[in-house]
Amino acid sequence: MRKLLMVMAVIMAVVMVAGVASAKLLGIEANYEGNRPDIEYDSGGVVKYEPGSDLFTIIAWDKCYYYEPEPSPGASISNNVGFGIAIYVDENGDFLGGVSNYTYSWDPDTKDDDITTDYDMIEYVLNDFTLTVDGEDYKFQAGDIFLAADILAFGWEYDGTKYKFDFLFDTVTGKLVDYGLWPTFPLTGAYVHTDPTDNVLWGTTETFQEGLAKGDKMPTPEPATLLLLGTGLIGIAQLGRKKLRKK
Repeated sequence: MRKLLMVMAVIMAVVMVAGVASAKLLGIEANYEGNRPDIEYDSGGVVKYEPGSDLFTIIAWDKCYYYEPEPSPGASISNNVGFGIAIYVDENGDFLGGVSNYTYSWDPDTKDDDITTDYDMIEYVLNDFTLTVDGEDYKFQAGDIFLAADILAFGWEYDGTKYKFDFLFDTVTGKLVDYGLWPTFPLTGAYVHTDPTDNVLWGTTETFQEGLAKGDKMPTPEPATLLLLGTGLIGIAQLGRKKLRKK
């Protein structure tokens, strides 16, 4: 019993760190260094924050998948995979938690590409396509889950000209993992840059919407603090396995 209480105390301490240590970047980009595999998402995405609901979202489109180290040109997946993030963030920019039963949409007019899920991060196949890696073809169909995960930690920074965000994900799942083209360890991280903007994201009473978000997602050898965070929270996250539901 004593050992169990000690373990729970450590986990609770990690949870507290996740909640209060988000007013700075986690260091995902700083530890990037061309890690592979890598997914680059384009500059057509939108970062949005709704202060009334504390909902923070990113909607973008994957651009290129890199499997081999540079100078590999990578494989274009433009227009075929939608990328989305949805979490709750307070007026100070502190991470409050993930979503449940949230609907991501890459074509709001038709709703053809909607998916409703409990995952905080989703990469959703919008069109049939074939990914060729090392001479082998891997087929994906519209409606497949390319990658999905919950978010363990969130960081941000305003550098005077633009916002930067980064994320640490729980163990990822999806068809890219099933094909052996994405590892489940080390944990996956991602970072996002926005267009130059005024420093009005947190604390504003109006919805903030900023276009041209772009960034990368890759397995990242996290600093010790991120490893501790991932180790502590991953057990909690896996207690309740979430399932996807197509709308």
